[in-house]
Amino acid sequence: MYKVQLDETPTRDRTAHAADMDAEIEYQDPESQSMQIIAQLLRDVESRRLPEALDIREKIADGGTFSDDDGACLRSMMDVLDQAWTLWPQEETLARTRENAANLCGFIMSDVQVARSNEH
Repeated sequence: MYKVQLDETPTRDRTAHAADMDAEIEYQDPESQSMQIIAQLLRDVESRRLPEALDIREKIADGGTFSDDDGACLRSMMDVLDQAWTLWPQEETLARTRENAANLCGFIMSDVQVARSNEH
């Protein structure tokens, strides 16, 4: 495969490159594919979903209101981790990440309940 800088013109068409990528994926062993999927899921949780959840926790701690979007964000994070865990329950890093995310969601919801009870 050719590496292409953003400012360069590719020397091969995208179709050929995509076919090469498909061939690489097709011939990987299943364990390697699984590990790549798990790694991608964990990167997504670490880079996007966890920071969003921490922002929600901070917002609630600062007296902000828990919105439907906040709830959807937390559910989405847990759905991704739960689905991955059902496929790879033996993967320790995934299991720990799932448990930690569930604990974070629990803390957030506890803070939400306290905030709501203080409103009344």
